[in-house]
Amino acid sequence: MKANQFEHISQKQAEEMDLLTEDEEFELYGTKSCKYIAYTPYIPEGNFENKNRLGWKVKYYSAKKRTPIQRDGQGNEIVYVLQNDLHPGLLKIGYTSRDIGDRIREINGATGVIGEYKVIYECKTHNGQQLERAVHRELSPYRVHSKKEHFNVSLNKAIKVITEINKQF
Repeated sequence: MKANQFEHISQKQAEEMDLLTEDEEFELYGTKSCKYIAYTPYIPEGNFENKNRLGWKVKYYSAKKRTPIQRDGQGNEIVYVLQNDLHPGLLKIGYTSRDIGDRIREINGATGVIGEYKVIYECKTHNGQQLERAVHRELSPYRVHSKKEHFNVSLNKAIKVITEINKQF
């Protein structure tokens, strides 16, 4: 990729915009869709005498913003809540016993998925599959489709249901 394909921003602007770096985006979503580039001056190693000869560090940023993730519970399984900006108001509530990043990449890579899901809540548990089923039963009035894990429910309500039911396990 050429530098002129990117919008130039400062490191401070990237931080203020709360953007993911290209490596962070790849780790979370398995994609690299860089939109911004930032150059930061630095003194190359071993060049302390001549501070006029600066080097430049280049950092690429995605248009994706960081999503705050709330984490609760203990255990090696996870019940998660995902959100997709292209489906406002809908939450996907699921479970995994694998690495959450791998699971998200799998979901986002599925045929027919429009937009990308982001983890907005995860609850560690020792009984992920049972917790997921109990949460789905409790939230069934909010379920969009009987065979899907999508719910038209607020994040606060979903978290409350997950944490309350998790106390029983």
